[in-house]
Amino acid sequence: MKVNGKTIYELGTKIDPEKDTVTFKDKVIKNIDNEKVYILLNKPIGYVTTAKDQFR
Repeated sequence: MKVNGKTIYELGTKIDPEKDTVTFKDKVIKNIDNEKVYILLNKPIGYVTTAKDQFR
């Protein structure tokens, strides 16, 4: 992925959708009508989803 022509190597890079251009595999990524996109994930039983496990 590139932001304004520079390859991004860090997770959590913040952009301004009004000013920055985001490309993936040389295709521009656009958020049509500035709609929010929600991604739901399924957490299987037995998996811990925390930064700190109190039982470890």
